[in-house]
Amino acid sequence: MKQQKSVARAAFWMVLADAGFVAMLFGIRQLSNDLTVAEVVFWRSLVASFAALVPSVVAGDARQALYTRRLGYFVTRAFIVYGANLGYFYAAVAMTLADAVSLQFVIPLFTLIGAAIFLGEKVGMRRWVATAVGFAGAVVILRPGFAEVGWPAIAVLVSSALYAQNWLMVKSLTATDSARAIVFYMNILIAPLALIGAIAFGWSWPAWSLAPLIIATGLCGWAAQLCQARGFAAADASVVAPFDYLRLPMTAIGGYFLFGESADIWTWIGAGVIAAAATYITRREAKMESRLRRDDDADRELVAVKQDQVKR
Repeated sequence: MKQQKSVARAAFWMVLADAGFVAMLFGIRQLSNDLTVAEVVFWRSLVASFAALVPSVVAGDARQALYTRRLGYFVTRAFIVYGANLGYFYAAVAMTLADAVSLQFVIPLFTLIGAAIFLGEKVGMRRWVATAVGFAGAVVILRPGFAEVGWPAIAVLVSSALYAQNWLMVKSLTATDSARAIVFYMNILIAPLALIGAIAFGWSWPAWSLAPLIIATGLCGWAAQLCQARGFAAADASVVAPFDYLRLPMTAIGGYFLFGESADIWTWIGAGVIAAAATYITRREAKMESRLRRDDDADRELVAVKQDQVKR
């Protein structure tokens, strides 16, 4: 019963996270009519950084919650996430929203590759095959040779690789820093980078009429990050991760009614292939981690028994 409650809780938080990310995407698309992509990244990051700071200030534990000894690591991560945001936001503006979201589903595949290359993790043949199948799904969406593969599609794939690197860095940061610190430093450090980029691309102050949409877009992104973190905290990643794919139908429905876009059959087929491959990889990793934990527990019990025998 407790496990069922945790799964239901995780599903609840992940559905909210999906809704937040999709709403942020719609806000980005709408703001692009008046602002450059670089300006949208700046304002979203600025709003999110203040939103991330408020809970700590209200609770009176800002110094403790935001304390870190890894500021340099956070700075490196900020550059990576800033590049990822630029690529993804540009794709969301320049191509069909459903296609941009579908191609972003390859993030777990890039994460597996990054873990093997940078962390030295052993990856079995089954997961490599699943990764290849997942990228085949991306090819189905893009259909090179039958449809033009433009810069927006390349941008979202590059951004997905950068987001995957961010996932690996967050995995390291969670061992030493609080969730509030991780969210706060990401946004507050991206903001000056985004400001430099916005000025470089031709800065212009937004009209006051855009302020509500700017604030709503930033708050949706911040809230989605928190809901996603709570979802992963409530249940294993193998249970939680598949809920992320609800973003596609949400995006497709909203894109149709708000912007008159419609996702073609190849987008749905390709997204389904990617989602199936990524879900398999996630569940496979969860099984391996569970097996390693059981082996570690057995080793500790064996050591304890031997120590007890020596004492006797």
